[in-house]
Amino acid sequence: MADLNRYDLARAMAAEVDGLTHRMAAACLDAFVECVSRALTREESVILQNFGKFGVRRRKPRQGTHPQTQQAIAIAGAPIPFFTASPALKKRVRLAASQPESHGQP
Repeated sequence: MADLNRYDLARAMAAEVDGLTHRMAAACLDAFVECVSRALTREESVILQNFGKFGVRRRKPRQGTHPQTQQAIAIAGAPIPFFTASPALKKRVRLAASQPESHGQP
């Protein structure tokens, strides 16, 4: 099973919508990624119905150990992006997985 890269995703998007060229699909994909990235940098959530939620969690500051010196070090807290799939997306993936010949194709 191959991973989908940006080019493949734009090509698939263009195939889904009549009149949408690969170049236009790539521009839409770039705009989507930029909008989501901007929202996450402001620590806002992006919720897409029947797809999922992009958000940011705060990792708490903690104590760690330097691997070479074994000295205790303070690790600062940090914002971490995450994605949570919606129940509808989870169901769709499970259904596709239960059909052995589909290989996840819609």
